[in-house]
Amino acid sequence: MDFTTDFLLSFNPAAAAIDIAENFAVRWQKFYQTGTVCLYLAVPTDARFVEAAIVESLGQCKTVFLNVPDDMKAIPDIIKQNFTILNAFEYVDWLFEQLDIDFDKQQTKLVPLLSAGKAVGAIIFELHWPIDSNLMEENFRIVTSIAGSVLDSALNRQKQENLAECFAPLIKKSEIRNSKFKISADSRPDAIAEMAAGIAHELNNPLSVVSGRAQLLAEAETNAKKKQSLKQIQENAREASAIIEDLIGFANPPQPRPTQTNLKQIIEEAIQLVSQKANMEKISVQVKVAENVQNVLVDSAQIASAIANIISNSLESYTDEAGPIIITADAEGKEQVKLQISDTGCGMDAETLRKSIQPFFSVKPAGRKRGMGLAYAARFIQLNNGTLNITSRPGNGTTVTITLPTE
Repeated sequence: MDFTTDFLLSFNPAAAAIDIAENFAVRWQKFYQTGTVCLYLAVPTDARFVEAAIVESLGQCKTVFLNVPDDMKAIPDIIKQNFTILNAFEYVDWLFEQLDIDFDKQQTKLVPLLSAGKAVGAIIFELHWPIDSNLMEENFRIVTSIAGSVLDSALNRQKQENLAECFAPLIKKSEIRNSKFKISADSRPDAIAEMAAGIAHELNNPLSVVSGRAQLLAEAETNAKKKQSLKQIQENAREASAIIEDLIGFANPPQPRPTQTNLKQIIEEAIQLVSQKANMEKISVQVKVAENVQNVLVDSAQIASAIANIISNSLESYTDEAGPIIITADAEGKEQVKLQISDTGCGMDAETLRKSIQPFFSVKPAGRKRGMGLAYAARFIQLNNGTLNITSRPGNGTTVTITLPTE
């Protein structure tokens, strides 16, 4: 049984990333007959630490957390995106200073664990005679890429579990109304559970493919097939990573930097953002800003992004030829401006309307759209002390009403 088959058939996909790392390190030592092995993973939430699985020369295993000095990087730049075999002591001497283990300085090598062209960790090992690292380079490249993809998936799964808690405080009272319903996002006790389920669903599809491709790779007998399967693993790992990035961006957006800005200028910027992704020549966007509208005190980039997401949602509501999108703005008292974005598209039923600003909710087929547009819009507007209300009925279009502060 070769190394790849042995590893992929042995690890538990539900295990913690560091446990999978230890499993891989044990097999690395056994298969390549190396000395001590140290496989370490960057801690996604704190660049000051790495978590390491160590397999000593007699097979004893342990896991430890190590500090990354302020003037050092956990993963050397030279291997952050490219596979290269390095002399470990020249690049991560800080790591050896914290380990009470004697490594052979001349024979200890360092290689990255890459997933989708990005290192998620690295493996350090004593390379003993008769193995020649140059002759083994292609073999090392393949097996570390497989390990990198598997570990990346495990780390993403752990991020998913940790981020579920981050969303609890984000579900605040946000009224969404149509002509017959008035619904509050916190009026249902299962709101958090529904959102967590949506997150899990979105992550489950790419991660399931990762697992399936790994199984195919385990059954492959030639390098060509392994490389093809590895490519599929990497593609789906990238998809999982993109979903995680959406989660992080929603849970921890940059704090707004409000300035007094002309609202019409923000609207024009939003239309420009949409035009970069859609054919605006066939779309009628009518903008009417009343003369009494004052400048708004907001982060213009965030509000432009929010408006752009709402316009994009309106565009998608037209099943055939795109109809008009009407944007109006008027003063709302002395301290607010009311902005309305209306379309005559397909509209939403009560259930769709209720879920419309939930992250990852979409009526599009799975894999076609992540459903973050209105969620981002609501989040940015909330951060800028504004409000968002949606009215909609099937067949009668949708109107999104936004209020923004002027001071």
